[in-house]
Amino acid sequence: MGRPAKLKAPKVKAAAAAAATPAAPATPLLDDWVVTLREVMQDVQALALERTTHTSTAVETSGGGASVLHEASLAPAVRRLRRVFYADVGVGRALAEERWLLFRDELWLAAARVLAAPRVPAAVVHAFGAFFGAFLCGETNSSSSSNSGSAGGSPESSASKTRREQQQRSLHELRGEFLQRLLDATGAEDKNVRLRVCHFLQILLNKWDAIDADLVPKLRAALIPRANDKLGSVRVQSVYALKRIQEPDDAKDPVTAELLRLMATDPSKDVRKAAVLSVAVTPAAYKELLFRLRDVSDDVRHAAFQVLGERLSVRDLPISDRAHVLDQGLQDRSERVRRACEELVLAQWLPTCRGSPVALLKALDIEQFPAIGARVSRVVLRHVSANPRLEDAVPHNALEILAANSEACDAESIFFWREQCLYYQSVDRDLDKAAALLPNLSDFCKLVVVACEAGSEMLFIAQQLLALGHLLDFQDEFGRRKLLDCLQKMLRNVETETGLIPSIMELMACIHAGSSDQEFIQERDAAAHRFEELEQLLESLDMDSAEYADVQSEMLELEKLLQDPAVLRRLRCLEVVAQLLKLTASTLRDPIIAGMGRYILPAIESDVPAVREAGMEGLGLLCLLDKAFAEKHMLVFWRALSNEDEERDVKHNCIKALFDMLFSFANLSPKSMVPLKAEAEASSSPAAPATGGNEADEADDAAAAEPTEPSVRVDTLDLDTVLLGLAELLVVDELDVQSTIVEGFCKLFLLNRIANVAVLAQLLETFFSPALQRVELSSEHGYHSRALQLLSVFFSAFARAAPANCALLEEATVHLLQKLLEAPDFGGARAADAVAVVKYVGHLLRHAEAPPAAPTTKTTTTATKSSTSDSQAACAHNNRLGLNLCMEILALERVATATTVAKVDEEQVVSRQKALVKALLLLEVAASEPRSAALFLALLRDVAATSFPAQRGLVRSAEALSKRSAASYREQGGAAADADVLAQDHAWAEQHVAARTEALGSALAEATRLEATRRKQKQRLAKQKRRAGRRSSSEESASSSDEDDDEDDDDDDGDDDSDAGAKAKPAVPLPRREVSARKSKAVATARMANRDFDVKMKIAFESDEEEGDEGDGDDDEDDESDEEEDDDESSAEE
Repeated sequence: MGRPAKLKAPKVKAAAAAAATPAAPATPLLDDWVVTLREVMQDVQALALERTTHTSTAVETSGGGASVLHEASLAPAVRRLRRVFYADVGVGRALAEERWLLFRDELWLAAARVLAAPRVPAAVVHAFGAFFGAFLCGETNSSSSSNSGSAGGSPESSASKTRREQQQRSLHELRGEFLQRLLDATGAEDKNVRLRVCHFLQILLNKWDAIDADLVPKLRAALIPRANDKLGSVRVQSVYALKRIQEPDDAKDPVTAELLRLMATDPSKDVRKAAVLSVAVTPAAYKELLFRLRDVSDDVRHAAFQVLGERLSVRDLPISDRAHVLDQGLQDRSERVRRACEELVLAQWLPTCRGSPVALLKALDIEQFPAIGARVSRVVLRHVSANPRLEDAVPHNALEILAANSEACDAESIFFWREQCLYYQSVDRDLDKAAALLPNLSDFCKLVVVACEAGSEMLFIAQQLLALGHLLDFQDEFGRRKLLDCLQKMLRNVETETGLIPSIMELMACIHAGSSDQEFIQERDAAAHRFEELEQLLESLDMDSAEYADVQSEMLELEKLLQDPAVLRRLRCLEVVAQLLKLTASTLRDPIIAGMGRYILPAIESDVPAVREAGMEGLGLLCLLDKAFAEKHMLVFWRALSNEDEERDVKHNCIKALFDMLFSFANLSPKSMVPLKAEAEASSSPAAPATGGNEADEADDAAAAEPTEPSVRVDTLDLDTVLLGLAELLVVDELDVQSTIVEGFCKLFLLNRIANVAVLAQLLETFFSPALQRVELSSEHGYHSRALQLLSVFFSAFARAAPANCALLEEATVHLLQKLLEAPDFGGARAADAVAVVKYVGHLLRHAEAPPAAPTTKTTTTATKSSTSDSQAACAHNNRLGLNLCMEILALERVATATTVAKVDEEQVVSRQKALVKALLLLEVAASEPRSAALFLALLRDVAATSFPAQRGLVRSAEALSKRSAASYREQGGAAADADVLAQDHAWAEQHVAARTEALGSALAEATRLEATRRKQKQRLAKQKRRAGRRSSSEESASSSDEDDDEDDDDDDGDDDSDAGAKAKPAVPLPRREVSARKSKAVATARMANRDFDVKMKIAFESDEEEGDEGDGDDDEDDESDEEEDDDESSAEE
């Protein structure tokens, strides 16, 4: 009976047919229950699909597999299947064995269809798993009672009992064979089959009340290998299934050991989470759970807190572990994990302590962990404030408790009392409740004196009371003086505990601060709270309303009130220092100027952005006075620029300071003096005391002249790194920052301070940036983009300044073209136009190569000859640009035809080749440099001969360009090229083409991948729109048919009214009107069918075109699913 169904099913059918020959009525009975079984399976599938359409997310099983989503809805199907099994398949009937086998095969066939289907929603898998689990679990009371015979006498009752036992054994045997087939299927090659089988198993095992002992080894042998499956989702489901077969009492249980291993070492966070939710809490698992509180995944940490709250009480954990759990959870960076820890405290631990926060604090040992006790108290108080009905469970005034019983208040009560007062005064801002909790100064003096005189036994209570004193109102002068006298007496008393001295001094300092300072602090707190409220109100108001202006003016007044006087004084000091440094003519040799550093250097480390901004400005001005000082502190500005969290104004000042240093000093070499650990103190203090101003200056000069002493380590920063970092900031959205960077680089290039090709290419890209062009023409900024104005003047002046500048501009253009060709979004809306760049640079270089205009006065023959020779000696930049463009075209062609390079979309290559050919058409060969001209013409011939095999238009353009360039070269009188030199140059070009082929191959492969991803996303969106369009069209057609019916009915009613007016009789529906109504419905139905046919044909054509463009397996699966959905929709419409 346990043999595979595939081998035994034909024999079973033949035996059933042979047995059915003499008894004719048996066949209809067999057909009836088989049809019923299949109908039940179809109902389950329909129910699951209905659930899928009504739920937005997939079904996620919990750690125990006890999801009840389908339980109630599947109950009728389960009862129906049990009725079939007990009535028609179970024991006591003819052909019971054959029917049992057929029932088993039909049941497995239904399960196999779900397991092996190509695409099955998760809700369907879960529904069938829950259905099989509910059917096979063995709950047969109602079914067996309904299927029993007449229960009139005792013999019939015993027969019924025997029949129920036989049915249970039959069902038990069916469950064993079904489970065995699932275990055999866990080793399937298809990952979807393995996933669904493990999903089935975890649902079945977690639903059954008991598992046979003989099945546990088989389950362990099948599921533990699945826990090591390469697919993470398979491992998750196998972990949920292993939960039921672990043996926590066995210290060497392999299942528990496997779950612990997965919980600690599995790379998937979902697997670790499943292991945390499934493992039994043993001593070994408890230790690992504490480690999972620091897991890198928020989900795993959340699951760990959930398990600790559900399976362990606060008494089960040692005090140190309680503190560790709360310390990790209440300070977690994830809000979700913090809420889980708070839920652990409020829903699990607090009810265990009879709902008393004081009892909960006693369980946490607040004397050893006061910070954790403070966090727990705030959590409880916040919960009580959000639920006013719980306020009666929390004591509000410890004074009342002390008045009733002087020994009732212990350390936890005083601690929670202080936390209450602090919370309601500072956090919740309920001043009335805080005033009701705080004692008066006289009562407080008595409490402090009693606690301090008790000695070390009440040391913690005395400390908490002294901390509570900071919250008191010191307006009562008599009570204030009395408290001061008490504190002074305790200080003079030698028997006062040493641990109380800091707390007493802090409270005395708070009292001596005076009422004015207390009022100032309270006013600032109230103003800050009001400022936050006005900020939230301002966001909801209209900018043009009068209320908006009133709120804004009130916020300005509050902002003035909230200004810290110390910060304002510091800012004024820095402003004075900055003006002094701007106006001074001295250097750092002047001790007064050198002493300004003690005001500036601390400011750059301030927490206030305005102070840091002023400090950076002052440090930049101080660096302009000495080159060595600038090299030493240049790294400070670079690190501030590299900090993503730094304020924009601070970064702007850093940019200005860096450019000012580059303007003032040539050949800067940024350095950073870092003291060695062994001699950190020696390097931070002066080596010898200064006896005079001159000796101090000489010591400073010696320190600056010898920066590489053995006591320090020198960190250097490449200046090109700083320049490239500044160039990368050109893409920022702030126009003023962009203009500052552009102006600085333009000045540096014109002063010949830098010759960085990458920076010049970045400036060129910025000049042709579409984003900046749009800003230039936008209404917000008008035509006032300073960056574009500076660049338009700079490039022309830079090209005219010197021939070396033209060569640098040529190299920058080639660098930019290579960068654009390697970019994934070549030719996109955000990328610079390569053709426009070549056209502009070619114009600049031709203008720079042109000979100077003829002077108005008569010139000598010598001057004419010298000018002619200079123009002939000028470098032919067009030749160099042209041959670089040709090499890029040849490299792209090799990328398209290479077999070793990753797959590249042809469109990526063709679009770049078209742009390069357009750029080539703008260039002309120059005979002033024969060697480059000869190589340019040779490469043009190679391009025309070997490139663009499928683009005839590009081939004709390349051939025409090659002929035109050769003719132009001959007209200019160009000499014939030397064959050996040309071969050598051609070999160099081949090496360059090979290098560019490798670079472009990897870049275009990545661009192809990104483009394929974008197309797939676009196609998914298009398919979703088409599906929505089909639904809306069907709804519109249905509504139009209803309107036609209504119109026809209205016409019929009009005819009825006319007939009624003529004959003065009640209108009776005539046969002719019924025919008219039927015709209108037929016309509407035909119109709807035609419209649906047109829509489907259009969709079919579009899908065929998309399949031809993409042609991958994923789209075929999507199209099959679309066709299935179309069939379902058409059948539903029919």
